[in-house]
Amino acid sequence: MLISSIRALIYLTKPKATSQQISNWINMKNHPTIDKVFKLAKLLDVKVDDFYQEEEN
Repeated sequence: MLISSIRALIYLTKPKATSQQISNWINMKNHPTIDKVFKLAKLLDVKVDDFYQEEEN
């Protein structure tokens, strides 16, 4: 699923996202904008909540 997610991110953000931005998303250095998260969830047929996990203290 990760490869599908990466391909979907590239597809959704062309030509606005650079490979560095996508790498940062994958490595959790920053996050895509919320509109892209909703588009990605729709494309992958998952809930937006599936992209997030609760942080444990």
